[in-house]
Amino acid sequence: MKEIFLFELKYRLRRPVTYIYIFIMFLIPCLLGVFDESVTAEFTNSPNNITGVFGVLSVFALFFYAAIMGVPVYRDEEHKTAQTYFTFPISEKNYILGRFWGSFTIVTIMNIAAMLGAMFGYVLGALLDRPDYGTYIDFNFWSYFFPFLYLLVFNSFFIGSLFFCLMTFFKRMPILYLGGIFNIYWYIGIGAITI
Repeated sequence: MKEIFLFELKYRLRRPVTYIYIFIMFLIPCLLGVFDESVTAEFTNSPNNITGVFGVLSVFALFFYAAIMGVPVYRDEEHKTAQTYFTFPISEKNYILGRFWGSFTIVTIMNIAAMLGAMFGYVLGALLDRPDYGTYIDFNFWSYFFPFLYLLVFNSFFIGSLFFCLMTFFKRMPILYLGGIFNIYWYIGIGAITI
């Protein structure tokens, strides 16, 4: 499993699109943090506002999770290399788990970039000293870490697992797109119910 895991990491880290995804995941919460303003009596960088930024990002990140987590098994199927791996002393379980954890590690790096982007954005917003954007409180790491953990990491694990399983079982790209569309409608529906 370790060899497949390391292969997946090396493959992803050699691809320029991985760094584009990481940059976008850094940039979106950074800009949301810089331009976030408090319209109520709460502080601009309150845990509630930070959670709102990560909540918005978790919906947009679905497309990145699908692109990273859904493709590894399909890539082997497309290039007709999946059966070649089983000529080596590796079980199918270790092969699948190595692919999954390698992809999930890349997604976690993207999520860490998002957390760092939010931190940088809110700190930069506080340094710009704009009274019309509200009052800022002192920096608190846990205000960023808990929304990162509960919204981004858990969401990426469960949604990424769904995309990975859809591609592993069906091995068809349209199924992956349908899963993404279903998740978007599900988020919209849940948002409409809770409002």
